[in-house]
Amino acid sequence: PLKMFLSLWVMGQEDWSGNEIAAGQIAAVHDATQGSLLISVSEGADAGLEVSRSRDGPLQYRLQEALLMHRLLDELEDIMGDSSIADDTRVFKLAQPSAIDAVRSTIPARPA
Repeated sequence: PLKMFLSLWVMGQEDWSGNEIAAGQIAAVHDATQGSLLISVSEGADAGLEVSRSRDGPLQYRLQEALLMHRLLDELEDIMGDSSIADDTRVFKLAQPSAIDAVRSTIPARPA
């Protein structure tokens, strides 16, 4: 469920294209610069989410990448904080409640 959600979410982001490149892996490609991120999703007992840069780009790309990461973290926070979703049907749960803030603090650019 999380992989499907993230695939659709990336496709809905302006100036980004998303496609599944392997089981559990989504490529998010910035249309203008062709820089890209690899989003890896593992589900089950060892569920996890990892985002890594797979193709670097110019400064313009790095800024857009940082903004995309902030939007992704915002979306994950919204999923976790939505009281209309029952815990047993939620597509994403954090093992450590402060994990999103910890990741967010490592992203260089901040949205305005």
